[in-house]
Amino acid sequence: MPYDPIVGIARFKGGHRWSGWPGAICLYCGCEDPEELRLAGHKAGDFECPASVLEKWRIDYKMNPEQVPEPPHDIAWDQDNYPLESSLKKLENEITSGNYHRALWAFYLALCEHANPYGICGLTKKEVRGERIKCWEYHTHGWSGNESIIACLERSYLWSLIFERYDSGGHYYFNLDHAPKELQEEMLKRIRERYR
Repeated sequence: MPYDPIVGIARFKGGHRWSGWPGAICLYCGCEDPEELRLAGHKAGDFECPASVLEKWRIDYKMNPEQVPEPPHDIAWDQDNYPLESSLKKLENEITSGNYHRALWAFYLALCEHANPYGICGLTKKEVRGERIKCWEYHTHGWSGNESIIACLERSYLWSLIFERYDSGGHYYFNLDHAPKELQEEMLKRIRERYR
């Protein structure tokens, strides 16, 4: 059975979480149970659940808040494109917590947040110490709202593991060595949604 590293519990085949029988549906993506369809004579095979790891985490948290930690929060912005102080405080608590996995997710997901149109982020290749590597770019363009996120991230023990390079003008580059595949997919999904 696949293992969900966020929640830490085994999932059913294909990463789905099924409701009870009969009439089972995936609680994450809403599809019908392929096994039930097969028993009814359809040629439905096993397939992967299309819900992202973060979507699964949020659903698990709503269903079992006492067993599943709350998912990393999204940064809230005011009308002038500055992150709310309370939001930055939550982020700081998450990235300085003793829960490495949770801190890692919060750190990387914060790198997907910036004030439009004053920043940009995404996947790139950049030279770091003489070698061209795949990394995550975060450009603040000097906007203090974006710089406050960077200042918050710098206070985390993860900064020294993940930060790779800085170019003047607010150009930061971070390695993705510590980001699991599911997390990288969530980061790219957020960027695609932002620039749609």
